Amino acid sequence: MTDFDGDGSRSGRAQQRPVTADDICDLVRRGGPTMVFQPIVDAADLNVVGYEALSRFPTGTACPAEWFDTAAQSGLSGALEGAALLSALNEAASFPPGMFLAVNLSPAALTDDPLLAEPLRHAARHRRIILEVSERTHIHEIDTVLTRVNDLRGAGVVIALDDVGAGQSGLRQVITVRPEMIKIDAFVTHDIDTDPLRAAIAAGTVTLAEQFGMTVVFEGVESDAELRTVRRLGAHLLQGYHLGRPAPAAHGTTPL
Repeated sequence: MTDFDGDGSRSGRAQQRPVTADDICDLVRRGGPTMVFQPIVDAADLNVVGYEALSRFPTGTACPAEWFDTAAQSGLSGALEGAALLSALNEAASFPPGMFLAVNLSPAALTDDPLLAEPLRHAARHRRIILEVSERTHIHEIDTVLTRVNDLRGAGVVIALDDVGAGQSGLRQVITVRPEMIKIDAFVTHDIDTDPLRAAIAAGTVTLAEQFGMTVVFEGVESDAELRTVRRLGAHLLQGYHLGRPAPAAHGTTPL
């Protein structure tokens, strides 16, 4: 369950010991990463409408991006992300029925382990499930990935393209995946209130998305000024430290 930019905070993190394949296998044997859940709010009234599941790793180890990058390089994406996915779905069972759950899977995990689709299909029968596919990585084996994505879409899973604006492929994956939801990366949201270019790019993305019935989520909202700006630009949903920090499931379902 890929969580490339962690909790969205702008603070840095000290360099840690490199993650190895053995570290990943050991963590998976112990149940996988710890899951926290960050609220996603409706831009109109700022009420919580769902949560994104995010992975957290043992204290003193590398950041989530390094864990997932190493898993991809070691052919362990399916194992690591699958462990995180199952934990997220299990813990979110206690959420109120009206709340959606957003989960992350990389294209590598989708192709490595086709069995990951089954728990998503099952969960989608009971609540709205959003599958976020990151735009930061090129999609290899595109036909296989699209087959998996379209099968899940047919089972009621909402497909979102994550990290739009910070990826390697620009709008190519938007055109390829045809998501129902677009998540604008925190890189675009940061200082959007004082940067006309960021604001123009975001406004154009909202306009394009609305023409095709796509929902737009702004990630990384961390100030009142950014909040006012993205609402003015037409955001549908919002996420960021200013609106709610990631927390364990037991503490993460209280409306703002």
